[in-house]
Amino acid sequence: VGGESDTEDVKLTRSVQEQLLRGDAARAYRVAEEGLNQAKSANDRRGEAIAQDLLAGIHIACGRHDEAVAAARSSVQLFLELEDLRSASGAAQALCDAASSLGTAACEAALEDVSELRVRCRAAGVAA
Repeated sequence: VGGESDTEDVKLTRSVQEQLLRGDAARAYRVAEEGLNQAKSANDRRGEAIAQDLLAGIHIACGRHDEAVAAARSSVQLFLELEDLRSASGAAQALCDAASSLGTAACEAALEDVSELRVRCRAAGVAA
């Protein structure tokens, strides 16, 4: 995890947040998608996880819960691969929030998705 990537992650997050504060969810989505594509092209797994997390939040705000679940699920998995348990925990919250709007089956699937996170957090002494 390098300093340049961290700077790009912060820039992406700020840019998306600025668009959301302006009420421009469509522009926020485009900015986050651009960030996701750039991260994938650069094989930047952390950048990809952050972009997916941002996309999940945008989808939740727009009521696109199926898309939010998919993005949050991807973000959780990427953060777990990176062993960033705190970020994975935050992404898991977005996953549960989105899944709760989709009904019982989606909630149960989301809980299964975060079970690995809970086990790893307990082992590391991190609150999930």
